[in-house]
Amino acid sequence: MATLTLAEAETILAAAKAKVFEMGAKMSVSVVDPRGDLIGMFRTDGAPWRTPAISRAKAVSSACFGRPSGELTDNAMSPVFRGMMAMEGGHMIPGQGALPVY
Repeated sequence: MATLTLAEAETILAAAKAKVFEMGAKMSVSVVDPRGDLIGMFRTDGAPWRTPAISRAKAVSSACFGRPSGELTDNAMSPVFRGMMAMEGGHMIPGQGALPVY
């Protein structure tokens, strides 16, 4: 299984942070490994309290299926997706915002 190092995750987070600041967005960004385990995250000042959990859940969805999280919305009610969500303790969101990076 492919993996993602801390150094790679920090590079991804730095690039994401630069883009988020450029856009003036208030959000959280998460980087997870292929298994969905959190490697790193940031939350900008003023971002809503719920954004870290949402960010991670979208990243987990993308990692588990190896597809952009926005592509998963059509299959969100499928037995496979619901089973994976149950295995993850319900911590998956099939909504636009995450990309697989490995």
